[in-house]
Amino acid sequence: MDINEEIFRKLIEPARALGADAETVALTLMLVAWQQRDAGAPDASPRLQDQQGKELSEALATFEKVPEMSSFEINDGVRQRAKRLRKDPGLLDRVTDLYVQGLLSAWIADDTYAWLNNQDWALGLPPSLADLLIELIAPEPNSELYIPWDYSGQLAARAVRRNARVALEMPITNFASHVLTLTGKGGWRLHASDPVRSPGLEKEGRLKPFQAAVAVPPMGIRYDKELVGRDPFDRFVERTNAGNILQLRHLMAQTTGRIAVVVPNTVLFSVGAERSFRQSLVEQGLIETVIALPNGLMELAIPVALLILNTEKPSRRIRFIDATSDEFQVTADKRRVVLRYPDALAQLARSSTSHPRVIDIQPAQVREHDYNLEAGRYLLGNVAQQQARSLQNLPLGKLSEHFEIIRARQHATSTSGVPVREIQAADVPDYGATLSASKESLFDLNSPRAEAYFLRPQDVLLAIKGSVGKVGIVFDAPEAGEGGWLAGQSFVVLRAKENTHYSPVALLLFLRSALGQTLLKSQVVGASMPTLQLASIKDLSIPQLGQDELNTITSVFQKEIEIQREIHALYEQQAQLSADIWMLT
Repeated sequence: MDINEEIFRKLIEPARALGADAETVALTLMLVAWQQRDAGAPDASPRLQDQQGKELSEALATFEKVPEMSSFEINDGVRQRAKRLRKDPGLLDRVTDLYVQGLLSAWIADDTYAWLNNQDWALGLPPSLADLLIELIAPEPNSELYIPWDYSGQLAARAVRRNARVALEMPITNFASHVLTLTGKGGWRLHASDPVRSPGLEKEGRLKPFQAAVAVPPMGIRYDKELVGRDPFDRFVERTNAGNILQLRHLMAQTTGRIAVVVPNTVLFSVGAERSFRQSLVEQGLIETVIALPNGLMELAIPVALLILNTEKPSRRIRFIDATSDEFQVTADKRRVVLRYPDALAQLARSSTSHPRVIDIQPAQVREHDYNLEAGRYLLGNVAQQQARSLQNLPLGKLSEHFEIIRARQHATSTSGVPVREIQAADVPDYGATLSASKESLFDLNSPRAEAYFLRPQDVLLAIKGSVGKVGIVFDAPEAGEGGWLAGQSFVVLRAKENTHYSPVALLLFLRSALGQTLLKSQVVGASMPTLQLASIKDLSIPQLGQDELNTITSVFQKEIEIQREIHALYEQQAQLSADIWMLT
């Protein structure tokens, strides 16, 4: 906890017993702003000290008449809070005491609403992330900076302290106004409008262009699809209601220069509109840097990343930075994740300096990875580097050249159809063949491609979610139809094509090997729900094998099957030893 947060804790201490919510904090900041104004204008009136003994609502009404404080917005929630409190719980005296002690003259209140919500960052941002975002843009004095969705005012406050001219835009502006007023600086404007639905920063009927932008847009938003078709500014290329994409398109339309923006990781790898958006960015050279951020930084259930775009100067390469290592993060008090050395991290992003956790990638390489922008896809760890060296010495082909990839049927629980059984992850042994399907289910034989879903001998099963990378093979399976076997929904089926000589057993042993597992893990997307995408599986490199190698692999697997049978027989023998004791009669 730094000195500024300590001062904040001291300020709100008198109100803790009453509940230090955002409205109470706003009242406290009002008193601080009033005290600062009185200190800078000794002859001005009305003065803070004249409010001693008055009810808070009366003091608040007086404050709203102070001309120098017109930028400090008071909403109905704050007024109602003052009425409920009635008498000052000691906030005015605490402000006066801290001022006399000299603690308020240099107090930096930029992160006030983050400190208030330090359990879940409901309103504010982690201060270290705010530092990084502004450092990435590094606004020059008098440069124009666009900052939408900055509800806590943290980003704007940091920018105005650098003497940048800042325009903020979001539906609710009062909290940001408190923090910005306390900077004691001008050069900022608040616009109470929704940046995507009804942007308010226009010039001659067009969106006003800014030299740079920085933003942490709200996540998980879905907009009305009609918004895309009737947008008067033609901002939206993708026909989607996905908030992440529309927010990014708005930022690009409002900015002629660099943009630093935090996005959920799904933007980096999802299919559909997200993929189309990434393809557009890559092919136009609009991406400068992708920074993988530590899990838990924003106390969100979803992992996030940071994109640096440039709509004015195309980039010939994309710089990927892994900021998830211990070098760039530390766990602070209350298990908060804090970014270390944000200035050094920003310098890495802006420069061409080499670093073990940084790599520069050409657009063609991103294209080969189906426009996936996850940093882990390109930044190889020690094990992945060994994997890459091992694959270099092998003749390779693509999995899709030899195997059809069949996604398991995706269904809700059915109440009609014939009885079937599904193979679950627990049915797939670490070695040997899959001998059972444990889950009972129903299946409509009249559904499209019904027969293709039933498992056949020599089908290879690969888990693409849940137990990602688990692999098995079916040796003996019932015929298609009633009583047949299906793959569970977490699997894909890899079925040998008619014209291939590639052995399914060879594929099983390769995917199960340390090399194969490392290769599969390098293709996983998502942190909260790891997944293998079908496109990655199709392009997966597998070794081309000669007859001698195939004979060896077949021999090894046959030995596994023999051992598996012996183990099964031993289990049955073990169970029989005590079966006759205490029998039910």
